[in-house]
Amino acid sequence: ESATCRLTLECTGERHVLRKEVERQTRKQVEASIRRKWRQLTGASRAEWKRKADALKHRWEQYDNTVRAAADIAAELLEILDVVKLQPQVTRSSGATRHSKPCDAVDDSRNGVVGISSV
Repeated sequence: ESATCRLTLECTGERHVLRKEVERQTRKQVEASIRRKWRQLTGASRAEWKRKADALKHRWEQYDNTVRAAADIAAELLEILDVVKLQPQVTRSSGATRHSKPCDAVDDSRNGVVGISSV
């Protein structure tokens, strides 16, 4: 039984090594093909390709900035929701509060800080 396990592990390890080698060889072939095709391009074609690559890079940067901004906003909203949970809440029927920890708005935009602060 242990010999079978060892053999299986050896085969698995060898397959992993072979798979990595095939990936490496394939990557080398693709890169060589790309270099050959690049050398065959005319100057105008290379310039057009570079323009398209720059436009794609610019679009990606805009997308990345949008995603980062959305993540920042989501984090701020979560913080606000946590603070709101601590605010006094008035029940409809009696007008009584459930919590007594007040919160104040903070506007220190000169230092880049705008938010809610618990007092």
